Amino acid sequence: MVVLLAWGFLLAGIFTFIFGIVAVVIAYAKRGDAPPLWQSHYSAVIRMFWIWLVLTCIGVPLTLILIGYIPLAIAAVWTAAVGVVGFIKALESRPA
Repeated sequence: MVVLLAWGFLLAGIFTFIFGIVAVVIAYAKRGDAPPLWQSHYSAVIRMFWIWLVLTCIGVPLTLILIGYIPLAIAAVWTAAVGVVGFIKALESRPA
């Protein structure tokens, strides 16, 4: 299923930014014509990507003064937790 691919790319995006971009592109492309169950997953992938991106954009410049690692860690842990839960819910065909 494509939704599992989107969640997987979102998880990989924690380590490589391009995979996060691929995840959000897939989610935006598929959300409109998906059944409501899968629309919730695509919307969750999109929401999590933007949260991750904002936290990363805040954290990267702040690493110069060493406090940026806090938002970067929060972004990574939160994205990983939400990604794993979303992936499992998608496997079980439950809404995100």
